[in-house]
Amino acid sequence: MRGRKMHECDKLATSWIDEQRGAHERRVRARDDDAQRRFLYFLHIPRTAGRSFHWCFLKPSFKDHELCGNQYTGLRIDPREPTCEFLATHDDYSLIERFTEQPRVVTMLRKPSARALSSYEFSIEVAARSFGKEPVNTTRVQTRDVWPWSVLTRFMDDELRSYDDAVNADGRNELSISNVYDNALYTPFEDWAEMKMVHDDIHNGQFFQLLGLTNNTDDAVEPRAAELRECALWRGTKASKMMMDYAKERLEHEVDVLALHERLDESIELAARQLDLPLSANANFADPTQIDAQNVKSRISKVGTSFKSDDASDCVDVVGFSFRFSKLKTMTTGQRILKGFTS
Repeated sequence: MRGRKMHECDKLATSWIDEQRGAHERRVRARDDDAQRRFLYFLHIPRTAGRSFHWCFLKPSFKDHELCGNQYTGLRIDPREPTCEFLATHDDYSLIERFTEQPRVVTMLRKPSARALSSYEFSIEVAARSFGKEPVNTTRVQTRDVWPWSVLTRFMDDELRSYDDAVNADGRNELSISNVYDNALYTPFEDWAEMKMVHDDIHNGQFFQLLGLTNNTDDAVEPRAAELRECALWRGTKASKMMMDYAKERLEHEVDVLALHERLDESIELAARQLDLPLSANANFADPTQIDAQNVKSRISKVGTSFKSDDASDCVDVVGFSFRFSKLKTMTTGQRILKGFTS
């Protein structure tokens, strides 16, 4: 039985890779026949500094009418005949299979262990900062509605809600958190890392997003995604090695720019040259009244004021997220910042 399954995986992986190569070649030929096309797709892998790369570099390089708009909760453009020029989503590479012409592709990677830890931190941070509150702006895309946070953050929502309910029920005292990775308020990191949803969405997540075989892959585009994932995870087999080799091949030959979280400055310089987006050019939201300019200014202002309490005096170098549990009834002394926690 095992031998037959291995043979089936080998056959499936070989067939799928051949199909992918052929489809890519056809899209490239179609693009080369259309000299006017310069469509750029940012394959945004979560927790790789992609938001900064997107907001502060890629997006300002395009005019408003060239932007495809927010597509993070679902594709609302026709990829066969796009009328815009820049798209960014958390989708995987299978989205590109829906294009007639091969877009220019840029993506970012990060050390897997650091990315997993950051995913844990971010899931809790999003759940904590909006705990017990309804969205102020219901027209904006909410983080917890976007994959994979639609799974990971909503789990943390339930964790915080359960603890808050327990406080109401038995009147337990305020919880003192000395270790943000291991406490009674939410699932410790060590246990969280072994949960099925984390194995599905985070473990090998960059690999599967690049292949277009995540558990978020559209079945209509790739109905064999689950089976191919299973074959890829069967380590030490021919199929697993073939798919790993193809992921490397895709990075080298199908992705126009590969940026690295750990080398962000150099990655931006490389992308600027490769994509012909000069860093010396004016940003398209230079107008201070433009909405994105206001958002960036607001975010910078929040970061600058987040660590002014005496308790956080040793956190002046933190430029990421802070935890605020003021909505939890366990916190009776007002808003608190958990020291030493960055994303």
